[in-house]
Amino acid sequence: KMEEEIIPISGIVPFRFNKKQCNDKFHSWLKGKFFVPNKFKNTSFELDIYPIYLPFWTFDMECFTRYQARRGDHRYVTVTKTDAQGNKRRERERVTDWSFRTGTCRNSFDDILVMGSKEQKSCYHIYKVCNFDFNSMEKFNTQYLVGYQSEKISVPLEEGFEKAKASVKFQIERTIEY
Repeated sequence: KMEEEIIPISGIVPFRFNKKQCNDKFHSWLKGKFFVPNKFKNTSFELDIYPIYLPFWTFDMECFTRYQARRGDHRYVTVTKTDAQGNKRRERERVTDWSFRTGTCRNSFDDILVMGSKEQKSCYHIYKVCNFDFNSMEKFNTQYLVGYQSEKISVPLEEGFEKAKASVKFQIERTIEY
């Protein structure tokens, strides 16, 4: 059996708020909402919050891209048209001039996050709330995990890198287009 390659965890972004602080923030937020019934606003209840540490890969990339493309530039010309009765009228028509383009572009990407867990089926909501402040990242220490659930990374490095490359593809294409 082949041994698993172990990549050390380089950092952790600690939770900013404990359960009580989260509940206090939620109740403050509720009080500021106009359409929330007062009965609901004034009810004291605890949210069931179960924080979990999730693994992420983070990638930095310097991308140098060579491209070949056809570019279409539109212009308008005025043409004279004759209808079936012999009446002439002038119209504007769009004409596209095509040209062949080649070139290169360079893009730099910093801290591209890729979910490292296959257990989380829908990453959409996770990425919406994951606004990591990388300046608050701490050197990894297992003490941060005490009292919390955590997941082991289950997305291999190579698969994570492929996902990172796919996530920047659109930005590279936009750079080439403009």
